Amino acid sequence: MQITNTFAPKFLLLNQLLGKIDLYDFEYIIVSDDDIQLPDGFVDRYLAMVSRHDLAVAQPARTHDSYIDHWFVEQLDGIDARRTRFVEIGPLFSLHRSTFDHFLPFDETSPMGWGNDFVWPVLAEEHGLRMGIVDAVPVAHDFRKPVAYYDHEASAKHMSKYLAERPHLSKKDAFFILESYVG
Repeated sequence: MQITNTFAPKFLLLNQLLGKIDLYDFEYIIVSDDDIQLPDGFVDRYLAMVSRHDLAVAQPARTHDSYIDHWFVEQLDGIDARRTRFVEIGPLFSLHRSTFDHFLPFDETSPMGWGNDFVWPVLAEEHGLRMGIVDAVPVAHDFRKPVAYYDHEASAKHMSKYLAERPHLSKKDAFFILESYVG
């Protein structure tokens, strides 16, 4: 068997994979990149926090030593979770089944998913869904520098087109904590 390394954009692949299953057999889907370290017991601990705080769209915070594209997702010490207007498309995010009809399939205008994190808050608020970041169970995004294996410029162009065609938040409006949760 010959294996070829051909590039396929993340969100195109996700649509192909998710299109083959009955999503409603699951309460959550978790999408993860391959370059993170998860703490022991991650899935149970993370989903317990997501469920406790009713976060339909969520992500774990990133550890302090992670590669971080948006400062807003770095772990905030001393809190368990925060309800926000921003959840990043990677390296890991989760969607509750209440989002499936509104978020899936993923829009392929931006095949790597860039820009979804600024459109998702608009969709979430339109449908009464809560978003947030779980700080108590952070992931380490430190295996390799992000964007090492795909074309940054092409992804940025797709994102610009994607955002120009739909309602979305600015960084200023998205990077906002609505509530913080402790204990």
